Amino acid sequence: MLSAVAVLLLSGATIGYFSLINSRNAVNSVAKELRREIANRIEDHLRELLDEPQHVLRENALNIANGVLSGAAPATIRRHFLRQSLIHPSLTSIYFGNADGGLVVGGHDGHREVLYTIETEGFTAGTFNKYRADADGTRTQLMQSLPGYDARTRPWYQAAAATDGGVWGSIYILFTGQDMALPPSRAVRDSSGRLLGVVGGDIFVSQISRFLADLHRRAPGLTFIMEDDGELVATSNGEVPFTLAPDGRPGKRLKAGDSKSPLIAASAEMILADNGARATRGGDRSLTLDTAQGRHFIEVTPFTVDGGISWMIATIVPASHYMETIDAANRRTIALILLSVAVMAAVMWWLTRWSLRPLRMLTDSVDAIARGEQPHSVAIDRNDEIGTLARSFNAMSAAVRSHRETLRRTQDALESRVAMRTHDIRKLSMALEQSHNMVMITALDGTIEYVNPKFTELTLYPRDEAIGANPRLLKSGETPPHVYAEMWRTIIEGNEWRGELKDRRKDGTMFWASVLISPVKDETGAITNFVAMHEDVTHRHEAEAQVRQAKEQAEIANRAKSELMANMSHELRTPLNAVIGFSEVLLAETFGPLGNDRNREYVTDIHASGLHLLDLINDILDVSAIEAGKLELHDEDLEVGRTVEAVVRLISPRADAGKVGIRQDVAGGLPLLRADSRRFKQILLNLLSNAVKFTPEGGEITASVRPSPDGGVTVVVEDTGIGMTETEIAVAMTQFGQVDSGLNRKHEGTGLGLPLTHGLVALHGGTLDIASVKGRGTTVTIAFPPERSIAAA
Repeated sequence: MLSAVAVLLLSGATIGYFSLINSRNAVNSVAKELRREIANRIEDHLRELLDEPQHVLRENALNIANGVLSGAAPATIRRHFLRQSLIHPSLTSIYFGNADGGLVVGGHDGHREVLYTIETEGFTAGTFNKYRADADGTRTQLMQSLPGYDARTRPWYQAAAATDGGVWGSIYILFTGQDMALPPSRAVRDSSGRLLGVVGGDIFVSQISRFLADLHRRAPGLTFIMEDDGELVATSNGEVPFTLAPDGRPGKRLKAGDSKSPLIAASAEMILADNGARATRGGDRSLTLDTAQGRHFIEVTPFTVDGGISWMIATIVPASHYMETIDAANRRTIALILLSVAVMAAVMWWLTRWSLRPLRMLTDSVDAIARGEQPHSVAIDRNDEIGTLARSFNAMSAAVRSHRETLRRTQDALESRVAMRTHDIRKLSMALEQSHNMVMITALDGTIEYVNPKFTELTLYPRDEAIGANPRLLKSGETPPHVYAEMWRTIIEGNEWRGELKDRRKDGTMFWASVLISPVKDETGAITNFVAMHEDVTHRHEAEAQVRQAKEQAEIANRAKSELMANMSHELRTPLNAVIGFSEVLLAETFGPLGNDRNREYVTDIHASGLHLLDLINDILDVSAIEAGKLELHDEDLEVGRTVEAVVRLISPRADAGKVGIRQDVAGGLPLLRADSRRFKQILLNLLSNAVKFTPEGGEITASVRPSPDGGVTVVVEDTGIGMTETEIAVAMTQFGQVDSGLNRKHEGTGLGLPLTHGLVALHGGTLDIASVKGRGTTVTIAFPPERSIAAA
């Protein structure tokens, strides 16, 4: 009896103790999850904040290297940089230092109240002039002049020039003392690798502190960020991470251990003291700080960016935020446990005295069953729990007798199932032995445990030589190592791997195999073996190689055809120009009258045919140049609406002659289009000429221009002409393809207009789409990409 009471007391104490421990562990877990969530949000924000500047610098470096931004036009560059600094909120200034030490800058003061540009005289090393500017980049007032400036001596220039990727300079205090700046930079090199200069920018660090402060308005605790050497980067409590000299000039950066916040200072010292342990453990760290204000949990997350950033994010949450409510609940729980234990002890004392004899009877019966004796019933006639237990015991005794009989029958059934499984295994073995595919079973370490006869037939390795070996004996050395690495990674994870391997037979000959490798798992899900099936696909690979060779030969023939057409066109154009010139002289009657109208008619036909043939040759030359990749664009800023209006005026006489209506629909507010003016007009002329040619009398043609949703420009030419089927569209898009072909065709043409137009659009980075319904008309849509759009001044 006393032992039972002691057990109850001990159980109650144990439950109370573990309840307290579990509560504290739960608090630690919740606090850690909260700190981890805060750190993840901060890390995501920093990645987003720091990725954008390097993307902008990469774009500027490419534009300067490719000549989109001329390195010899600092005025254009500073206006472009100023616009970028206003578009991208994370960058306050963007600059470019060239290989001569010159500098050009566009930026603002962080609040966008003062815009400025900087440029060295002559765009070389020398006097550094800073001007106040308006939003268009026009200089309005000289703000500062500094002699002897050389961009090549600046740390941001030298660091970027020493590498090909983006780099991050050290955080520095602005000379105005208003903030600190983090300078990203990137080298600019031409196609030969020659250094043209360095593009860079400034990010005001106070942006990070504002984000941290806003984050902790909704979350408890505080967060600070410091560099690995302990210098403070940002805090959520608004503390300025640097000092100023008495005269207001920049002082020095503040160490986190010197923070005015005792909590930040103590946390920083603990984190830096724990750096040795971090070097061995790596990754995130969870620390506990005890101060006069109580216990605090600290989550330390390393944050690194390639190119020079290595910071630590420290999130501090007070334990008191969670423990007060839980401690009160634990005190109530312990009191209830003690009360319950006392009541249960009294009840047990009484029950023990009342229940001991019948329980002994049951115990004796249970011992008899345990000794293997025949179960028998106990004679206890009570209506309480003991009586219920006795009846349950008697029912159990009867069930045990029945179970023994059931067990005998189950054993007989199990032996029958074993015989059936043995038969199934024999059939499976026969299937593997007779399979037309090579089958191999290996252990987890790759040791071969089984091969079927097809293995020997395909690899020439006898079974006794293959078993115990490693599948490496089939390696040809021509399958890339990453294929094997991916294969092992997949099957070790418990997944099937499919692929093709080039294997080697015993005699040294090679063969291609389509391979399926599956893991074999036991009833617990653990992998015990691997099964590999190899199908010989050598003949298929040989056929594919023949197809590739035929394709290469066809491409060579096509290039030869294009070169032949270009050479022939050049040879034809010289005499053709003479024919056109002489016919023009005859029509002008420079050397005397032609004599009669029949002569004039013939000369007119000669002149018109010569011009038509010259247009054909020019189209052939353009198509050949596009195919050869030799057609160059001469981009300029176009007002699309005026260009469309000019082309429509040019084509109107032909439309009037065919009694076809033509109109234009140009949306307002269009950006300028960066394009080759001649080629853009050629695209419109080809499309409108086709529309006039294939639209019957009374039809309508519309040329419309509108801005695209992505910021590009879309040109649409729509007609109510004869239309085309999908098959006819495919024919029209091929060189010399004519939907209306044959000797009896109704419309003249060479079949080069649409292929040439498609090639010119593609050179501009755009797309050409044709939608047509037979008998109802055709709509051609040209979409120019957003990078060719320039906002109108």
